[in-house]
Amino acid sequence: MKKFFLIVFSTIVSGVLIACSPAHSPISVTQEVSQSNEKNVYRLNIETQYLLYIIDGKKIIEGRLNVPDFGDMKKGDLVYFTDGNGGQAICSITSVGRYDSFNKMLVSEGVINMLPQIDPNTNSSEEMLLKGTKIYRSFPGYKEGVKIYGAISFGLKFLTDESVANIEIVNVNDA
Repeated sequence: MKKFFLIVFSTIVSGVLIACSPAHSPISVTQEVSQSNEKNVYRLNIETQYLLYIIDGKKIIEGRLNVPDFGDMKKGDLVYFTDGNGGQAICSITSVGRYDSFNKMLVSEGVINMLPQIDPNTNSSEEMLLKGTKIYRSFPGYKEGVKIYGAISFGLKFLTDESVANIEIVNVNDA
């Protein structure tokens, strides 16, 4: 079993958590990782627009394919989002839902909670649902992947305080 260690340091700047790895190491971990205090920490790539929605509090639920790496995901675990452009955020998981389709996930969780760029003032509920489903199916591998894995949603609480100042992340998966 290979182990991977990463110490994440954070600073509060204008009420926003800024996190970076020591010496800005180019680290690409996209698998489940485990934190030493019994919480799982998931490192996930995310598009910049969605990262900004999370930081602004507009996107409060994330949706993904329910791949096996998310099998142990639970309330209280952490998600470390990176956008590939230096943007990062750490969130606590507030809820977890599993669905057999994106449509059911969006109906249950609310399109606006997951995809805040879809304006409820200019779209009917049906239009929002159609647009939301289309967005999820447009992500590489998602259209076919949802038939195999289903979908998972997880509620997000963006962490802006010093409680995440020094998080040790240990990859416990075989590489």
